[in-house]
Amino acid sequence: MNLEEQEIIALCKEFARQADELEARGFEDTSYRENGFESDFNALFEQYAHGDNNRTLSGLNFGQPSRYNNLNSAVSIHAIKKNKSRYEVTFTGEYQWQSVQFIVEKKETKWKLIRYKTSPGKTPEGKEIWRSHKL
Repeated sequence: MNLEEQEIIALCKEFARQADELEARGFEDTSYRENGFESDFNALFEQYAHGDNNRTLSGLNFGQPSRYNNLNSAVSIHAIKKNKSRYEVTFTGEYQWQSVQFIVEKKETKWKLIRYKTSPGKTPEGKEIWRSHKL
């Protein structure tokens, strides 16, 4: 794995860790969820992600486990360069439904997350199914 791939994987992990911490805090503290979570999430998004149309707060359920929790137990991690400005980073879980894939694009000189995908399983022919989500 080259240095660029390592850095992009680290970017995904750090975003997921911080997003899960915010979600866990919002789950535990209703006042924070109503009065501070949105601004903290927007600041995190600005740092790691790109595009207003790729962010959502409505997808959060403030439940446990957190949205990206499965990254911590990934059995394998792969960064595939799709072109000079795009990577797909897949955190494969023990079970297919635990897998998470981030789409990362280079915007100007910085790599930024643009969305993530989850896999509910495979088709009868064995092809993986991926559902795209806003961050």
